Amino acid sequence: MKVATSHSLQPFVDWLRQAHVVPQTSLLESEGHSALRSSLRFRECLEDFQVEEQLAFVPAAQGHHLFCFVEKQGLSTNHLVQRISERWGISKKNIGFAGRKDQRGVTRQWVSLPAQHWGAEDPSDLGIDGVRLLEVVRNNKKLRLGQLTQNRFRVLLRGEVSDPEGCKARWKRAVSQGIPNFFGHQRFGYGQGNLEKVVAFLKRGKRARSNKEKFLESVFQSICFNQWLGQRIAQQALPQALSGDILLGLPFGLRPFPLENEADTQERIASGAITVAGPLLGPKSMAATDEAQRFESDVWTQMGLQEAWLTQTSVLSHGARRPAMVPLIDPSWTDVTDGLLLEFGLPKGSYATVVLDHLFPGQIEDFAKADLSAP
Repeated sequence: MKVATSHSLQPFVDWLRQAHVVPQTSLLESEGHSALRSSLRFRECLEDFQVEEQLAFVPAAQGHHLFCFVEKQGLSTNHLVQRISERWGISKKNIGFAGRKDQRGVTRQWVSLPAQHWGAEDPSDLGIDGVRLLEVVRNNKKLRLGQLTQNRFRVLLRGEVSDPEGCKARWKRAVSQGIPNFFGHQRFGYGQGNLEKVVAFLKRGKRARSNKEKFLESVFQSICFNQWLGQRIAQQALPQALSGDILLGLPFGLRPFPLENEADTQERIASGAITVAGPLLGPKSMAATDEAQRFESDVWTQMGLQEAWLTQTSVLSHGARRPAMVPLIDPSWTDVTDGLLLEFGLPKGSYATVVLDHLFPGQIEDFAKADLSAP
């Protein structure tokens, strides 16, 4: 098979230089709901943003791996892994985690460590500044990326909302309908610094081998998914399904399935039981058909992605489907002296920052912007 050359990517590179990788499209705005005039400060203090992940399984309570539930302040997951490696002499490849957490905040997550470094006694402390060891349990296998169901968020927004009643109405609508599942700015690095690295990776034309290359492949998939989702919203083709769409169950559906009974599908979407599933490009992504397939092809054409390159490249080694809409799990709103407190869960891979951008487009001052960087 003839392999598409890097020259095939030039239209995409030209498009990328002018693109918004996180589209400024709100589902509420597309339906005629105006943006709020708010001035809210996010992550002004570390304690203003708290995250706690929930594992997808119960550890076995025996085995050669220590599952450590830790609370960290001002440390990203990558920084935590680096500190553990340096402190205990453990190779980073032997340290497992289920999800990456932001640097600016108080975050609680699981990491797995080889038990042999402590012998028969479990550690009571990891000896790292800014890290508290909350729980230790053994398991027979290393913790893998993605082995969680949801993240719980506690978000304090400081400042005043100019239209509190309107804001609460938007919140209630998001609670009942869900929010668009865009990849957030964190995915693309500070100043979108990961994008040039993605282009260089794609032009090499080789399958991702290292963790860094696999991350760059996923960033490319994220760019494409965000554009597809933005176009579906802009053309008011969500939350309803198009003929030929691929679907996923909510909130934690893992197996995509094709649309079959359209009337039943639209009813189940309206009830929040299922959602349209957008493409994470690659050979393992279940293919859409009919109207949904034509919609996807039109988006790739607008992005400058040539069909020959998409079908012939060896760069894309995986692929999947991602929910277009996700629910806010067990959400709550509390008015507080400093502003407002939001608490909610999101399925794994979804971003609290996207929820805030959706509710308050352009109105959030995020003090963590300077922390965004590539892994």
